[in-house]
Formats: sequence, C-alpha cells, structure tokens
Amino acid sequence: MKPVWLDALDKTPALVIDIDAVVARARGLAALAEETGCRALYSIKALPLLPVLEAVRPYVSGFSVSSLYEAQWAAEILQGQGELHLTSPGLIAAHARVLARLATHISANSRYQYRWLSTLTGCQLGMRLNPEHSVVQDARYNPCRPASKLGCAATEWPEQACRGLHIHNAHGLCDHQSLAATVAQAQTLLGAHWTELQWLNLGGGYLWHRQQDQAAARAWLKALCQTLPAVYIEPGLALVGDAGYLVGSVLDTFVRDGCHLAVLDTSVNHVPEVFEYQTPLPLRYPESSGATPVLWAGGTCLAGDLLGETLLPAPPDLGQRVVFGQAGAYSLVKAQRFNGHPLPSIYVWSQDRLECVYEDSYQDVRRLWGGRL
Repeated sequence: MKPVWLDALDKTPALVIDIDAVVARARGLAALAEETGCRALYSIKALPLLPVLEAVRPYVSGFSVSSLYEAQWAAEILQGQGELHLTSPGLIAAHARVLARLATHISANSRYQYRWLSTLTGCQLGMRLNPEHSVVQDARYNPCRPASKLGCAATEWPEQACRGLHIHNAHGLCDHQSLAATVAQAQTLLGAHWTELQWLNLGGGYLWHRQQDQAAARAWLKALCQTLPAVYIEPGLALVGDAGYLVGSVLDTFVRDGCHLAVLDTSVNHVPEVFEYQTPLPLRYPESSGATPVLWAGGTCLAGDLLGETLLPAPPDLGQRVVFGQAGAYSLVKAQRFNGHPLPSIYVWSQDRLECVYEDSYQDVRRLWGGRL
C-alpha cells in the first residue's frame, strides 16, 4: 500500500520517521514497565533524532548512552528529569568528571575503569559483566565471544560491594528464555556478590513486543523485578526499527543476466547494516508481486551496493519512488556520504503532517573536510 505521506515528500533520498508509530510502541513499553515493575530506558544509539527523543521521553524512565557526546545530548533533553545510564569500553579518563555529572548510573567495563570511576561522586557505579552465555551466532555482534572486550570476567569483579550490574548480551532477539538463562548464569558467576546489587540493567536487544509467549515473558520479568530494588531494560531497535522508511527514486534501469536492475539515488551507505548483515530491507512500496525480478541497486560505485531483489508485475519506471521499511534503527547513526552522495533528507510524520527536519548540503560536506568559505 502506498504510504499516505509519499506524495508530500519533496525529494529523495529521504528517511521518513513515523513519530506516531514510535509513540505507540513507547506506550506499549510503558505498559510493560507498569505491569512488571521494571524501568525502561531508551537506548539512543539506535536513533538520537530530537523529535524521537521528545516523543519517547514521557514514556520511559530515562535514556541509555555510550559516549560523552551521547551523554551530553541525552542530558540536554532530560534536563535533570530522568535517569541517564552509561557504559562503554572506550571511556576516556579525561571525560570522567563530566560523565559523572551527567550520568545517574555508570557501568564500568573493566577493573581499570572501575578503579578510576570509583573516585568520582555524583552517580551510581556498577560493572558490566561478561555472563559467558552466548545467544548470538554471529561473532561480530556477540558480546560474549572469545576474547570479548565487552564486560569484565567474574574473577575481575570488585572486592568491595558493587551496587550495579549490566549484562547486555543480545542482538535483535525476542526469546525471553535466553535472557533468563543469562541472568541465571550471572547469578552463578557472582555468587554472594549478587545479594549486594541495588540495580540490574539487562541491556537491550530483546524485542519485548515480539515475544512468542507474552504472558510467560512478562511473568518472568515481573518475578525478577521482585527480587531486586531496580531492574532496567534499554530497548532501541524495539522502539524505532519499524517506524523508519528509506525512500529512493529510480535513476536508471537495464537488464543484466536476466534480471532487471533499478539504480536508485539511495544506497547501502544510508543503511550500512544491510551490507553488514547481507539482509535486504523489506520493500513497502510498490507492493512485491508479479514475475519480473528487480534488483534494487544503490547509486555508488560499490559493486555490493544492493538493497534487495523483489518480484514486480513490470520493471519500475524512471523516477519511480521506492519505499523500504525497517530503516528506523542504526541507519542515520551509521549513514555515510561515500562517493560524495548526500545523506538522506530526514522527515518526520506525525498527526497527518510531514516535516523536513534535516537536509544535507554541500556546505555540510565542505565543513566536514575543512573547507574555507
């Protein structure tokens, strides 16, 4: 079905964020938190767009971040009204005092980090633990891979009482049983230290709205929340993934080896995870049906710049607009201008109104490369 906002779109390439869809998912998250007693944070690394942060803010306990700039941006939005959780293997000691002032909770990634962070005041300090329980097959995204940089080993746990624990080890999973197994493993590894905890952060990656057994998942989370003073979840993809659409226009068409290629003014450089995962974006418009194979190719000189192949009734026309779904998370934050192609213009759709909030320009490129006007 043709999106209602498509004809109002001024230009392509474009990324359209459906704010109403984000709010609907955030309301569901708030209901989960109320029912189970957990506290929900939005992981802004998925999409730190201002309209998204403003839309999500009323429904979460705060934000989670991974760097100084993210912490500064999140704190600017929160204005002291909400929690701000931080963890990263790449914290810079020179930023420590600023981070301690901005964040309410920091999870150290190593014993070394914990040592210099423990000299600060103003935030609650915890540790990220490698629970040694892998639930992700692809080693590139597995926090519990061999020789992982993410989280300390149980043998490195601080001798003094540590108030918080962070155990994120998932990536786009929706099986709460794997999370339950991770928690059980962490309890075994920490032993008596588990009773010292004041808060537990389960991280993100678990798509709570897609749980196959919603009742069992919610019951497990509620039971866990009754054993600790505070339990946090920090979804990112779950809130914004389905709310984003990448829109391109057909620049050229031709046939190669029996397949119709359609070259677009967008590319995998606007959604790099397509290239990383080799997983095509789902086509939302035009509807995929028919017998003509069409390979959607990005407009850069990268041979693997391909967005997917679909069957259509006929090859697309020049100028045809094409809409891909599931582009809301990890697209803008990873997008790049390879070959000098512009970044997508950013639009937000809310309450039947389409608004452009960013349009890339040559001046942005000059500023990046040190140009002098």
